[in-house]
Amino acid sequence: MFSTRSGATCVLTIIFALLTVSAAFAKPVVLVALAQASVTTAPDGSVHLAPLEDSVSVAGGTIIRYTVSAKDVGSEPARHLALVGRIPAGTTYSDQSIHGSGGHAEFSLDGKTFATHPVVVVRSAGAQTTVAADPAQYVLIRWVKDAPLVAKTSTAFSYDVIVK
Repeated sequence: MFSTRSGATCVLTIIFALLTVSAAFAKPVVLVALAQASVTTAPDGSVHLAPLEDSVSVAGGTIIRYTVSAKDVGSEPARHLALVGRIPAGTTYSDQSIHGSGGHAEFSLDGKTFATHPVVVVRSAGAQTTVAADPAQYVLIRWVKDAPLVAKTSTAFSYDVIVK
């Protein structure tokens, strides 16, 4: 069983990288929210989301979708905005499940460095090769806005994890 007890604030680490101020007193003010829902697929192929409350236990094999939204309620654009979502312990990232617009995804294997396509070094018989990392190794996902988040607008991205 996996418990969502860690809550939204622990599941998601928000990083506002280099939010710059373009005027002396005007600045971006970004509000961030996290939603979590279980994902089921009907026989006709349609996807259904059922919101999950904190402290709910879910069975192994359950797919959970995390949706991170950010809204700039300030008077200036939020520049260099990056939102980071955790892959909670007891879950694995569902490959190719990230969705969003106006940005790109980066993944971390160590919680410190990020890459669009992380790689690992494999050593065997005295030789080493670089291979694509298994998405099950990802511990963080960072969504980087490609352009400033304009004042009074919002953005969102989502990704799925599978409960072990």
